[in-house]
Amino acid sequence: AAAQCYIDLIIKESDNNVKLIVLDRLVELKDHPSHERVLQDLVMDILRVLTTPDLEVRRKTLHLALDLVSSRNVEELVIVLKKEVIKTNNVTEHEDTDKYRQLLVRTLHSCSVRFPDMAANVIPVLMEFLSDSNEAAAADVLEFVREAVQRFDNLRPLIVEKMLEVFHAVKSVKIYRGALWILGEYCSTKDDIQSVMTEIRRSLGEVPIVETEIKKESGELKSEEEVSVGPAQKLVTEMGTYATQSALSSSRPAKKEEERYHAQCQCGHFFALFAIRIAQPGFVM
Repeated sequence: AAAQCYIDLIIKESDNNVKLIVLDRLVELKDHPSHERVLQDLVMDILRVLTTPDLEVRRKTLHLALDLVSSRNVEELVIVLKKEVIKTNNVTEHEDTDKYRQLLVRTLHSCSVRFPDMAANVIPVLMEFLSDSNEAAAADVLEFVREAVQRFDNLRPLIVEKMLEVFHAVKSVKIYRGALWILGEYCSTKDDIQSVMTEIRRSLGEVPIVETEIKKESGELKSEEEVSVGPAQKLVTEMGTYATQSALSSSRPAKKEEERYHAQCQCGHFFALFAIRIAQPGFVM
């Protein structure tokens, strides 16, 4: 009864300091064996505190819930946390939103390690965030996926399939490299290997050198040495006499081409890594 009163007080109280103090009381109750099982039955009520936008309150709530998770309530806990993760993707980006997402990812990670049966439900949702613009959040997901693919043999086909789906959307070079390592290490069938090659080619787009040379040969693009001469311009020298100067101009690449080139350069730092991966036996076709 006392635990339920504490939870109701946290939810109704608007002062975050009071919420934190009451959460500390629940932590103290949890440390008593006679009260721990009661609190385990109230985990879903405790998770209602996550509606509070304060990051510290959310952090303490997740730590408490993780301490109380058991085989009896882990499935319900994972469902709630998955919904919270998805919600963070539908709100305006904010520093606390990114940090909250990281807390959720780490909590789900811990649940999946302690209860492997839950991993199959968690991984597909979390892998969507490998393309997150926040590299720290994406790195947490990548760490979880790397551990899962190493520990759970039965989940490898699922992880490879999902990785291929999100691979082209990865924005961070660091995450791209980690994803490439996972695909290179655990793609074992000819179809998977071909899919990896296709996705890598898709993520790189047109190779600038080949594209440029083809355009030059077809006359669509002038070489860098070719410049256009503008109208002559009269200038006055220090001696007071007139001098004529030609205005030289050269065309700049289109903005779209520049952006594509920069994106390709970003991935290009890891061509050596890719060459090593395809040299391994798994990539011999």
